[in-house]
Amino acid sequence: MAEAIRINDDTWRFEDDSVRFFLLCGTNKAALIDTGMNTPNAREMAEGLTALPIVLINTHADPDHISGNGAFEEFYMSPAEEDNYRHNGGRGKIIPVKEGDEIELGNRTLRIIDIPGHTPGSIAIMDEKYRVLISGDSVEDGNIFMFGPYRNIDLYIESLKHLLQYDGQFDEVYAMHGSIPVKPEIVGQLIEGAVQIKNKKVTGKRIDLWGKDVLLYKFPYAGFLLGMKEYKFYGWESADIKDGRGLTPRDYYDLLENIWAEDTCAPRLRKDWREDNKTLGQCSITAFIMQDIYGGKVYGIPRSGGTFHCFNDVDGCVFDLTSEQFKGEKLEYTGCPEQFREVHFAKEEKRLRYELLKERLEKVIVT
Repeated sequence: MAEAIRINDDTWRFEDDSVRFFLLCGTNKAALIDTGMNTPNAREMAEGLTALPIVLINTHADPDHISGNGAFEEFYMSPAEEDNYRHNGGRGKIIPVKEGDEIELGNRTLRIIDIPGHTPGSIAIMDEKYRVLISGDSVEDGNIFMFGPYRNIDLYIESLKHLLQYDGQFDEVYAMHGSIPVKPEIVGQLIEGAVQIKNKKVTGKRIDLWGKDVLLYKFPYAGFLLGMKEYKFYGWESADIKDGRGLTPRDYYDLLENIWAEDTCAPRLRKDWREDNKTLGQCSITAFIMQDIYGGKVYGIPRSGGTFHCFNDVDGCVFDLTSEQFKGEKLEYTGCPEQFREVHFAKEEKRLRYELLKERLEKVIVT
């Protein structure tokens, strides 16, 4: 059961395990902001604290914010949030709100600010009387969920930049998770962190969250949880080694898939190279570039015609960035002979392809 804690004469917060919601009272009516995760009786709890008529405003529609919505026939929510709300089993009529709308409680005005990104219809609520921003999940010092359906980090960054326009209009942030209150300065810090993540300037730590692998990007002021991109190359799940730039083989795959080309493909395979099979004929030059970066050894899986398919082994971290070309064929990565660049690069055309791909890779890393 949620615990009701009084903040001031006409404001309460409800602590519901790891989430919270709020009750704000004016002179004419009260507003319940969200209804928690395990509190289907949220309305009843609020009615036990005030005799005023109660309206409901949802900051967004993730399941841990709507457990008590069923007690309301209608409620305020961004219409952009309806798909998320219905997907999570939400019922009732949505009264649409948008940027600039005001909900008057009587000597207490609540102003709506659109901040999509965490979800499509996330909103913040400015309590003008107390100069407080109720931020939902978008501004907090906990771990902000940015993985799964409906999340958009680009929109999130733009929304936080939009919040900066309200600088000086609120003194504290009331978030639904983490500490309460937090200072307005956290908005700029969250922008900085999210931009670093977007631009791959920082790397996340893979963690298990409810049986799902996600990446935790932890900063001194907050954390971000993002989904792991699923790759198709062999060994991607454990390819966590980092070079001096902090890049993993997965990061290099993301870069290489934009620069593998017909002119870096082995000449004997070029007639079959296509945009939807970019790794074809790229194995040896790619593996030796990875060896330049991470060290370790290059091994070769014997193929027909006396050729070898090359892959990397860096202190037991085995990965094959070009395995997709085999279209699901099961390859054997044990007991393979080591490969040496002196042998491979005895072919002038292969050495030139290696240098061309490496030059292109360095250019995209710089940019």
